[in-house]
Amino acid sequence: MDDEPLLVRPAQTSDADALIALWKSCDLSFDETRVAAELESCLEYQDGLIFVIASQSQIVASIWGTYDGRRGWIQRLATAPDQRGRGFAKRLVTLLEQRFTDIGCHKVNLLIEPDNSAVAAFYESLDYSTDNLTFMERFLSKAPKLTPRGL
Repeated sequence: MDDEPLLVRPAQTSDADALIALWKSCDLSFDETRVAAELESCLEYQDGLIFVIASQSQIVASIWGTYDGRRGWIQRLATAPDQRGRGFAKRLVTLLEQRFTDIGCHKVNLLIEPDNSAVAAFYESLDYSTDNLTFMERFLSKAPKLTPRGL
């Protein structure tokens, strides 16, 4: 893969399996069974907020952005272990921040899981700061899939 050109591009629904492989190689926590549906749903609503850096044969980095109309969110920023140190993560964050700015977003949030706390230094180098909040969640297992017409 070293001689294959790399391209930054928006993610596509067909990237689901490659994203799963990347995130597994990076030890990210996620529900593999939901990736394809979540990717399809996010791309349907917010085309242009999920990016990958890829060759013809594999995805080497990704960032998953969402926007709730008030705040942008960075989720699942990942760079393949053998590709780290090449500036891919910074490039993807910068690209996503520009897209957020273009759509009127003024603040970006992200969450870091305790077992991945070392990544905080990377975000601090990009001027992100820690905010002492309590994160809570609830899974809605029977929630229907949203469609633009069904909101």
